[in-house]
Amino acid sequence: MPTVSEALHKFLQARKTPANADLIDRWSIAMETQLNVAVGDGEPVEGKRSTFSNGTDTWHSIRAPKDANSEPHWTDYELRFALTDHAEGIGMTGWDWQNRRSLSVAYDFDALTSHATGVGITDEALAQVKEAACALPYVEVRRSTGGGGIHLRTYLDGIPCENHTVHAALARAILGMMSSECNFDFASQIDCCGGVMWIWHRKMTAENHGLELIKPATKVLTAADLPANWRDHIEVVTRKRSKVRVNALSDDKLDKFEALASAQQIIPLDDSHKAQIEALQRSHYTTLWIADHHLLQTHTCALKWLMDGPEAGELKLVGVFDTNSQGRNPGNPNCFLFALPNGAWRAYRFSPGVAEAETWTQDGEGWTTCYFNRRPDLRTAARAHGGVEDPEKGGYVFPTTMAARETVKDLLGCDFEVPDKLVHRKTSLSAKKDGRLMAAIAREKDDADFPGWLDKGSRWIAGFTQHIVSEYEDVQTDETVRALVTPKGEAAGLLIQQKNGAWVRQGLGPAKMALQSTGLPKDEAERKIGDAIRDPHLLVIQPFQPAWLPGRRCNIDAAQFTVPPEEGDHPHWDLIYNHTFAGLTEAIKKNPWFAENGIHSGGDYVRAWMACLIQAPFEPLPFIATVGVQNSGKSIVYEATNEFLFTSGIVNVNEALTRQELFNGELEGALLCVVEEISLAGNRKALDRLKQWTTARVLPIRRMRTDLYHVPCSAHFFMCCNQLDHIPVLAGDSRIVVCWVDKPANPIPKKELMAKLAAEAPAMLYTLKHWRLPAIIDRLRLPIVETEDKVDLADENSPVNVFLKECCHVKVGEYTPKDDVRLVYAGWCKAQEAEPLKPGPFTTQLKELTGGRVRPTICRNGKKQYRAYKNLVLVPDAIETYGVQA
Repeated sequence: MPTVSEALHKFLQARKTPANADLIDRWSIAMETQLNVAVGDGEPVEGKRSTFSNGTDTWHSIRAPKDANSEPHWTDYELRFALTDHAEGIGMTGWDWQNRRSLSVAYDFDALTSHATGVGITDEALAQVKEAACALPYVEVRRSTGGGGIHLRTYLDGIPCENHTVHAALARAILGMMSSECNFDFASQIDCCGGVMWIWHRKMTAENHGLELIKPATKVLTAADLPANWRDHIEVVTRKRSKVRVNALSDDKLDKFEALASAQQIIPLDDSHKAQIEALQRSHYTTLWIADHHLLQTHTCALKWLMDGPEAGELKLVGVFDTNSQGRNPGNPNCFLFALPNGAWRAYRFSPGVAEAETWTQDGEGWTTCYFNRRPDLRTAARAHGGVEDPEKGGYVFPTTMAARETVKDLLGCDFEVPDKLVHRKTSLSAKKDGRLMAAIAREKDDADFPGWLDKGSRWIAGFTQHIVSEYEDVQTDETVRALVTPKGEAAGLLIQQKNGAWVRQGLGPAKMALQSTGLPKDEAERKIGDAIRDPHLLVIQPFQPAWLPGRRCNIDAAQFTVPPEEGDHPHWDLIYNHTFAGLTEAIKKNPWFAENGIHSGGDYVRAWMACLIQAPFEPLPFIATVGVQNSGKSIVYEATNEFLFTSGIVNVNEALTRQELFNGELEGALLCVVEEISLAGNRKALDRLKQWTTARVLPIRRMRTDLYHVPCSAHFFMCCNQLDHIPVLAGDSRIVVCWVDKPANPIPKKELMAKLAAEAPAMLYTLKHWRLPAIIDRLRLPIVETEDKVDLADENSPVNVFLKECCHVKVGEYTPKDDVRLVYAGWCKAQEAEPLKPGPFTTQLKELTGGRVRPTICRNGKKQYRAYKNLVLVPDAIETYGVQA
């Protein structure tokens, strides 16, 4: 028997193609490797992951090394099954585990763009992002294994990485480099990088050009090319943080920072931004681009060096900048900057409230802030050149016109001519309400007329046509008041930040008072509210994402995990899943699709269902209905989820489904919608709502005393009841899964069970978050499981369906008189002791049950017309049995 390493080497060498030969040549057992096997004709082996047996042979997936995230190790052994029979895919991560170094990292481009902040961009824009990624010299571009997607790969000069976790952090950091260079946020929503990329797979064919090289990498990255903080990504890939930590911030400032960062518009870096970053990186001060927060981290002394140095002219920098910092620790950044349009930045010191130069101000939240490479307001420019504010008349007074002229240059980029006689006189600058700048110079008795200057007795006055930046432009409305709109553009109210940092929905009046409390005059407060309404935050529901997302997205109502996911075992969660949904297992085994996608039991099905809910919360899922006697455990799944997995998002929707008025506010942001111990059968209103909401992509939300608005639908339905006939299943249903729950043979006391589930919650969340989702094959994210209970219930709830099966055939092109069908149906109902439906509902059900193929029409027999059913014929035995003459 060959060893695993020998078998893999021989197998791969035999499967080289022009497309993947170079990848296979880079493989050895020293590389972190994954072998996936196909299910084939096997059945899962209980208690062993990804292991299958057909009674004769046993085969299993292989991952080398073991314990890759901590202390990797692996011992070669004999392989007792044939790879030619069972191998489905072989891949590697690019990490050389034996030598503890990273040689490459790779990414699935299509998967990246599905997670990125830019989701929803046009196909044309996405093509531009792809083109930009392909232009990066250190990125190799290939087709995916199936030929339809794109793989991006970067090669590395043996970067030391002690385990897979560090390798994954390195991969994420490089993804951030790509984000900044492509002006597309690949990285901020991704915490799973450095994974396996196939170097061979069954689905590769010559026809689909799988793994074909499109563009080679022309540069190998060295340690010098990497961001200095790349190891900070370890906390993200281990899920201790959702984004890279800004290290200079203390823990008590992180919440304030997240609120500040989330309020910023994502401004793509232009050529000026990039040139400034490159120049700052040539200073001896540490300068880092943090893709997660779309900000630049550097030192104020580096900014001063750039503004005052020779490169300022080449970069065409404008405005003023100063700092009190002495720059004694050039390796420790002390500020961060957010990009603004036209190469400008908004700079903040890391420590709110820290004293700085005259050009800096304090915002409403205590952040010390200023602009860089932007025309300043009058206050900033005047103070930079020694101007003193006049508390009585307003404006700023300068000892000489020379200082005032320098201020005007900073403000407007122009100069003003002053006669030599006036050069050393006091000069003041002020702004009119319309934003124009006014200059005034002290007048003396013997002064003659000066062209362009207006004699006002004690002063010479001149005005400028250009408008200057308002002194209130520095006041950030977002720090106190934020307006919200839905994805449909509908107004969703105002949020006001309380002093404790919480955001509360309020009306226009309280918003105005909140802004005035920060020092704004009334008219400016009103204008700022208007600005907020014109530049709102998008109200989103992104479950398990931060409360404030990049791109001015407000996510404060979304569900979160109760505990951080952490890899481990969860036997008691498996116990309740396997018990509650054992009734699905027999039907699952009859459908080969489930085995092909790793679902072999009812427990697997609900794990996949929950994984879909977490990983793809806006994809519709089947309505699951569990039915059983009291204490059978039919409700423990949702109770435990509510208690130990999610902070919110689990709601009872009994009233939303059954109330007369369509008020359904409880569905907004709901993840798991529970229907408990009520009957929905026969309730047409509830059934219609259930049909609509189960497959909806967008939900219309109607609250009392609130206008109708729309939100993305994240609602997934779960029903618990004591009787089968409470479940609204009709024949032909394609939305509901029905599962009978037996009483457990050896029940665990509930208090003890809940304690076990609480302890295992981190591990259960980890499994669900990393569950491999199957491909979508229909409008629902998972297929329906057709149990016998559901089939029987459909027949019981739909007598017309039974009549159709017993007495009719659907036959295209045939016509049967309506009267004949009604007579047979009436005779059949009499024999069944059932009440026949009226003609209208009967015809409606015939259409629904046949997918619209059977439908009423008008036929002619010579000159005579008669009503008939198209595509329907009666069975001869039924005609004879129920009294219709041929």
